[in-house]
Amino acid sequence: KPERVPRNVGLAGKLGCDFLAKHGLCCLAFDEEARTVRVVEGMEPAACVNLEYLSLALQVRMQAGREPLFSLDPVDPKMDPKTTMQTKRFEPEWLMGTSLGEVMFQADYHLKELSMGEYEQ
Repeated sequence: KPERVPRNVGLAGKLGCDFLAKHGLCCLAFDEEARTVRVVEGMEPAACVNLEYLSLALQVRMQAGREPLFSLDPVDPKMDPKTTMQTKRFEPEWLMGTSLGEVMFQADYHLKELSMGEYEQ
């Protein structure tokens, strides 16, 4: 749901990117000479990033040395199949309950729906 997507304005303010107050769209720009990345104003939504998702993904990278992972897996056969068909797996586990964990779940679920022919592609 669009209203649940974290807005960039709050985090951008913490980063000193006051220019985002107009529309909240931002991109990352790499300065090859300085070998740095900075947040810049974005105009094309498809090229923009969500700063909260990026921040959480970078935390995973720094703490776990890997990319965030979500998978909707078949339930353990030892569990009652009448109550649970699939189980959510987050790596690292602390992603569960975060905005990034939720969007990864929604994306995985939607891709599974598409692969099962639920929607036209």
